[in-house]
Amino acid sequence: MPPGPRLETNLLCLHRVQHGHPVSFYTYKRQPVIADRPAEGKDPAPLVVKCQACRERVRYRVLSVGATRWARRIWALAAIGCVLVAALSVAIFVKVVVGFDTTTEPGVEYALIPVGFVVGLCFSFLFLRMAKNDPGARGPGVPVTFSKAGHKLEGSVF
Repeated sequence: MPPGPRLETNLLCLHRVQHGHPVSFYTYKRQPVIADRPAEGKDPAPLVVKCQACRERVRYRVLSVGATRWARRIWALAAIGCVLVAALSVAIFVKVVVGFDTTTEPGVEYALIPVGFVVGLCFSFLFLRMAKNDPGARGPGVPVTFSKAGHKLEGSVF
C-alpha cells in the first residue's frame, strides 16, 4: 500500500530576546519552520527545531490535522464553560439585587459573585485565544506560554 500524501504545515519558531534591566522589554526573532503532520490516527510526529538565535535544539511533537481540530474544540468548549460561569454569576447577582432571594442573609458567598464573573470572562478570553492560535504542536512554549529559554512555536501564514 503506497503511503498517503504528506501534510505539511507552516509554523513559526519565536525566540524571545530581553532588552534592558531593570525595566525590560522584549523583541522576537522569527524563524520559519515547515513541519510534516502525521496521518490521521498516528502518533504525533517529532520535530526538532534548531533555533537560529541561540543555536539550541528545541523538540516538539506535531499533531495530525484531526488531533489539532479536537484540541481547538476542547479549548472552545472550555471557553464556553467559562462564559457560562460568568453568566451564572450575573444571574445570581440579579437575583440578589432584585430581591428574589429573601430566604438567606447576604454573606461571604455573595462576595464571590463578582469573582466568578471576572474569572469566567478572563479565562474565556484566554481559552478562545488558545482555540484560535493552537498550532497543532506540543512542546516548550506551546500552546500558550514561553519556555524558560524563551521559545514558542505558533502557526504562520508565510
